[in-house]
Parts: sequence; structure tokens; C-alpha cells
Amino acid sequence: MYANLITRAMGMRPIVVDAGSKKKLCMDVGAEEFVDFQEVKDVPEKIKEIADGIGAHGVLVTAYQSYKGQSSMLLSLDRRS
Repeated sequence: MYANLITRAMGMRPIVVDAGSKKKLCMDVGAEEFVDFQEVKDVPEKIKEIADGIGAHGVLVTAYQSYKGQSSMLLSLDRRS
């Protein structure tokens, strides 16, 4: 949650990827957009779409136990055409 506040304060655009049950909380604490990984088939493509076709410039992973399984998703965020 604090990551949303920090990124906003730094002039960044927080895009949160999490389960849909957390959407309201994330939006209430400053997320610009929310992507439900359980509903969105291609999360990196959705992030790229939200970020004006550019994609993420940085990724902050707060669920460290998920990092190993998500490394392929993180690497695919830089799919620039």
C-alpha cells in the first residue's frame, strides 16, 4: 500500500497487479490503475496498454514469495515493438 503513495509522491504512475478482491483498497491508497491477474489473460500486454504503449519502467514486487514464479512475466514487460 505504501508503494502507491511513494510512487505518486515521486510523480510516477502506480499500476497495481493483484487479485480483484484488493482493488478497492489499492485504488483508495493511490493506484492509478488496477489489473486483476485472475481476470486478465495477458497481464504484460494490459500494463503496456495502460502505460501508453510503452510498458513499465520499473517494477516493485512486494510479494517476494511469488517472485520466482513471476519472473517470466516481469521479463516480458519489456516487449517493445
